[in-house]
Amino acid sequence: MAEPPTTPPPVPSHVSIAVPTELEAGAYADFVSIWHTRESFVLDFVATTGPTRQVTDDQGRARAQTPSKVVSRVRIPAAQVFEIMKGLERQLTAWEAETGRRAGGGPPAPPGPPTPPTPPGPPPTPPAT
Repeated sequence: MAEPPTTPPPVPSHVSIAVPTELEAGAYADFVSIWHTRESFVLDFVATTGPTRQVTDDQGRARAQTPSKVVSRVRIPAAQVFEIMKGLERQLTAWEAETGRRAGGGPPAPPGPPTPPTPPGPPPTPPAT
């Protein structure tokens, strides 16, 4: 009786990322607007472009309006959202430990070891059956 063929073990994958020179500085954003389609999540990074001022809407009600523009739109496959959330959590925890500050103005974070950068990568591959 012949032995069934074996599947070789998975080879570790590493992503080598090159940032084009024109993107190295990044884009400053004051906030992010997040929305989704059936297939992806969209992050619109937004910068304010002027001071907030009071305006009157169509119904005659006063409201505050801040002129803003999207400085970068990033589309992410839905399968990657959980990995991004985990990476953000790790980096936020590291930032709080390094700075002694809490995002959102809470009490200082307890001290802890620095967290290494979150490696980007493709979504996890489901195990072979």
